[in-house]
Amino acid sequence: MRKTTRMGMTALAAAMMLTGASSFAYGNSTPVKAVTTIADGASAVKLNYPLVINGALSSDGGYLHKDGKTVMLPLRTIAQALGYSITWNAETKSAELARGAQWTSVRVGEDQYSFAKMLIKLGIAPQSVSGKLYVPEAFASEVLQAEVSRAGNGVNISLAQEEEKETLTTPGFVTGIHLQDGKGQIRINGVGTEGLVLNVDTTTKITDEEGKELTWDALLLGMEVDAVHAIFSTLSLPPQTPLYELKVKTKTAETEILGTSGTIEEVITGENGHVAVRIKGEGLNDRSPSEIVLQLLPETTIALNDGSKLEASKLVKGSAVIGFYNPMLTKSLPPQGNAWKIVVQPEAQPTEPTNDEAANSLQ
Repeated sequence: MRKTTRMGMTALAAAMMLTGASSFAYGNSTPVKAVTTIADGASAVKLNYPLVINGALSSDGGYLHKDGKTVMLPLRTIAQALGYSITWNAETKSAELARGAQWTSVRVGEDQYSFAKMLIKLGIAPQSVSGKLYVPEAFASEVLQAEVSRAGNGVNISLAQEEEKETLTTPGFVTGIHLQDGKGQIRINGVGTEGLVLNVDTTTKITDEEGKELTWDALLLGMEVDAVHAIFSTLSLPPQTPLYELKVKTKTAETEILGTSGTIEEVITGENGHVAVRIKGEGLNDRSPSEIVLQLLPETTIALNDGSKLEASKLVKGSAVIGFYNPMLTKSLPPQGNAWKIVVQPEAQPTEPTNDEAANSLQ
């Protein structure tokens, strides 16, 4: 996380002159009182910590928290000055901030702040003083990713320089698409607790292998992709991480693909020698059945998550697979269709020893 670094010395020095003075005119701005006392019930705070944001002295100030070290800053003032929109969510009773891909929310009395889809603590909860929300100064640096510095009673805040993102690239197949207006989530390499969930926002790019930008409606279930994402992820199952770029490696004339994840219940060989598999499990979207018979065609791709190709002989009863197919299905039960791609999933590793293993470990 970003630490305290530079400060605008000229503006901050001017702000320092406020201490002990009755007023100070910054440029052509309205004079600001050096010390303003706000009563809040039985308590009172002194807004005697001048605030300089992006080189300009703010008409709002901060106050010293009762811990004697932390300066509490006016949330709306710093958020708007740094280019964030701020709205009140009545359902969650929290203030929500957004700027591009960055989003966070704060709630009075809760030391819990959202950053990069994770929750962090800053040691002090937001406080309400006479109807105005204040946050600890660390909120500006650790959550809003601004540069914060202090000299005496003054606090200087400025937008940090953009740093090159550290990324990882994960190859795989698309197993879930939940997008609206260029925002939402994509899942690769599994369903349920398996795979990786990629969080998409309006800054996320989607390209083909040559780097040509695509639109999100070109993305289909089963497509082979390289996901360029953050090096960090949540500890949830499946883990989630911000997606920076999705490189689509599959080229197809299909406009829609359905998918079913599950187990091969039966391998069927017809009189003409054609092979089909019956998969039972879970449909990957609303139009995908939970059970389906898929005919294997000469052009059907059979592969592992990493893209390694397999022979059809590897499809045996009991194998965990994800079958992808176009929506042209029979009306039989279960429906039948032509397999576009079948991805064989890795075998799940046992989390606990079997009875035999437990007995052997005692010998």
